[in-house]
Amino acid sequence: EVLGLRTMDSLHKKVADGKGLDVVLISEAFHARNLGKIAEDISSRPKVKVVAISGPSGSGKTTLSERLKIQLQVCGKNPVTLAMDNYFVDREHTPRDEEGNYDFEVLEALELELLEDHLRRLLAGEVVRIPQFDFIEGRKSPGKNLQLKSGDILIMEGIHGLNDRITDAIP
Repeated sequence: EVLGLRTMDSLHKKVADGKGLDVVLISEAFHARNLGKIAEDISSRPKVKVVAISGPSGSGKTTLSERLKIQLQVCGKNPVTLAMDNYFVDREHTPRDEEGNYDFEVLEALELELLEDHLRRLLAGEVVRIPQFDFIEGRKSPGKNLQLKSGDILIMEGIHGLNDRITDAIP
């Protein structure tokens, strides 16, 4: 409404008129404002320990989690991010689809037991060494240590971030 965009044709006209950057910048401002409201809502709930972000491949989960992290910091919180992509099984164990291609979107592409163990331990305040998945090599290697302290918020993002198999591990 603010941008006067109701159809794809109106968007094309804005871009053709040299207003594409305005559309992007105003959209970004709305996004930041909405994320600020979400962060304030999360911050107002002292019992929230985990925020799960889910969506299809390429939908912006990682970008959203990093932007939410900044907004939560503005609210005085200490958020830490956990990318579920780091829990992919090694390439030779990755399931394949009907055409024989690697299927990274099925739940079985994740090392669920390790992820569930890490979530339980993180929420108990333990130090956990998070794996780092190398997409070129198709293997995990030891990554950084992570620990949630009292009052910290874990932002977990991945295709299956809201899958019951994963969220059941979270009290």
